[in-house]
Order: sequence, then structure tokens, then C-alpha cells
Amino acid sequence: MSGLKTIPQEVRFRILLTVLNKGVKPKNLGITLVYMCMLLKRKKPISDRLLEKLLRHLSPQELIHLGITLKDKALNSLETIFPSGWAGSSAWQSARLASERSRVQIPAGPPNPLF
Repeated sequence: MSGLKTIPQEVRFRILLTVLNKGVKPKNLGITLVYMCMLLKRKKPISDRLLEKLLRHLSPQELIHLGITLKDKALNSLETIFPSGWAGSSAWQSARLASERSRVQIPAGPPNPLF
């Protein structure tokens, strides 16, 4: 998952918030509530392994909605995380095209509703 290393912590944090807002519990991510609190307070970084688990809970449309455009290396890593049908979907192709066409900064995410 070397491509995941290119995803900055700010983007990882927005992904975490999005997944939590979908109702995913810490135990579904393989972490404790205490560790989740440390992540939310930004006392611990979001690891590549946890990021992979978080991404499994998002669709390509949700990635686009978050305004996330990733470098090709990161996109290739994401394709290995998801089922083969997911990577070939039209939404995934749209995400790839959006990434190739736009090189703008990631907009600020919504405020953290948990704190």
C-alpha cells in the first residue's frame, strides 16, 4: 500500500469523520474507543492500515463528494483494496478522470460534529 503513504493526515482525518458519520463503530474498524478518541483529538496519526479499513466503507461517489483527488500512485493502491467490480465501475473511472483533470487544493471539510 505504498500509494496510501501519499495521502496527508488532513485528508485521512476527513475520511475518518465521513466514515464515523455513516455510523461505523470503532470495533468495526478494529480499534478501541479510547484509540478512536485519540485519533479524533489528533493525538495519534491515522495509519495506512486504518486508512485502508476506512476506505472500504466509502464509495467512489463519496470520495468525489469529499473533493478528494489523489495522485495516480494512490489511486492504483485503492484499486487493490476494493473488489474488482468496484475498480471497474463508472464512478471509479469518474474519480480517476477527476483526479487527472484537477490539481486543485482539497477544500476544507465540514466542522467536526463530535467535539
